[in-house]
Amino acid sequence: EQDSIILADESIKDGSTATVVVFDDGTLFTANCGDSRAILIRKNSTWCTLTQDHKLDLESERKVVTRIAKERGQDPEPEIVNRRGTWRTLAADRRRGLAVSRSFGDREFKNSNHGLTCFPYCTMSSLSEEHVACVLASDGLWDVVSEEEVAEAVVAARENYPLLTARDLSEELCRMALLRNSQDNITVMVVFIKHCH
Repeated sequence: EQDSIILADESIKDGSTATVVVFDDGTLFTANCGDSRAILIRKNSTWCTLTQDHKLDLESERKVVTRIAKERGQDPEPEIVNRRGTWRTLAADRRRGLAVSRSFGDREFKNSNHGLTCFPYCTMSSLSEEHVACVLASDGLWDVVSEEEVAEAVVAARENYPLLTARDLSEELCRMALLRNSQDNITVMVVFIKHCH
């Protein structure tokens, strides 16, 4: 529904990805669309990825885009090319491309012969006493900082700086990405998990 509202507003040309988490009575529900990502971190610095990147680098996502374009009766098929190691679907002018297969908005890619969609990937996870944090971030972080590094940084910060806030840690992860010359926008949200007894 949100995608329809965005697409109806002709002043909005671009698009965005989304990752959403909902904590409810010991269960974590996650949905994502695009290449923003969320991880769930344990006390021992291990983590699990809660999302799935929707990038055209994945053959399965290229197939989804092609299938949806065919289902929409769009002919010819979307033009998907590999430019400098990154798969993209090309805009009508063939100069611009999009590397994600799912997003909100991106009118030009949804109103032409592209199979771009906003269908999310959803997961449900049970929380335990071992879980300490959830980190949601855009690819501006994940392109230059590994999930392992993020998990280790979060656990170390919690152990060594107990007064550090989730916001402080979010800003620190953004700085880490900037110091590594991230070429994309950087959005990070750290959520500390508090267990009630």
